[in-house]
Amino acid sequence: MCVGDEIKKLRMQKGISQKELADLLLISRQTISKWELGKSVPELVYIIQLADYFNVTLDQLVGRKPQTFLQKYFGQKENGGDETMKTINTEGSNFYSSFSNDIKGLLKNGKRIAALVGIDDKEYPQGYIKHSAGTPNCVLSINENGIEIMQLGKNIGLFMNNQKELLYRFDYEEINSIELSIKKVTDILGGRYVLFINLETNKDNCILKFWIDSLKPAILIWNSPKLATVNKIISDKLAPILSMNHVETIYEDIEKGLDELPYFMDNK
Repeated sequence: MCVGDEIKKLRMQKGISQKELADLLLISRQTISKWELGKSVPELVYIIQLADYFNVTLDQLVGRKPQTFLQKYFGQKENGGDETMKTINTEGSNFYSSFSNDIKGLLKNGKRIAALVGIDDKEYPQGYIKHSAGTPNCVLSINENGIEIMQLGKNIGLFMNNQKELLYRFDYEEINSIELSIKKVTDILGGRYVLFINLETNKDNCILKFWIDSLKPAILIWNSPKLATVNKIISDKLAPILSMNHVETIYEDIEKGLDELPYFMDNK
């Protein structure tokens, strides 16, 4: 049985549609269909997420004997195993996990923090599955009163306090600009597109930096009446996306038009 057959079997056992699974993975329904028809295979990052979601081992998902899957990607020097692990470690150093308690300190020091965006009573990215290298540390909430930044829990000893903590609150008059851009983040077998948000305020002349594992917030921020008076700076690569009428095709359209987008290998 190929990986596509296994995905289809597990999906049907779970009782979810291709569209629902695609939404969880932040990809298009057509991509799921191609996997299940054997027309393409998932990148490793999605294989890991699928195994986690369906609660199966990687080897079970890809139909391999024990250890051969991990050995293929991590264990063999002649197949670039050392270089692969080096890439993972380099990439991982650019992101800050939810095990960091001093998120406010990292933001003050100009570090880019993985975040969710809360707007119109919803948080993005939506869905259960999140990329392991970018577990969100905070929520950038856009509401009637302004913009709030809340940390998502803290580690206390061996336990996790899941209560949100307010780090910053800004009235819209205190926002100098919101800068939006697209970056491509490297993973083992390729990459994915993410949204960069730079929030410049007139409080202490600070710029708070975030990255979001979804591009949909860019369209919502651009069109939000709440942010109508806020100066928005848009990168050339992002501008065409803001005029898209069909948000569900956004990832396919990006893949067609932004292949030349350089990989993100720093946290600036």
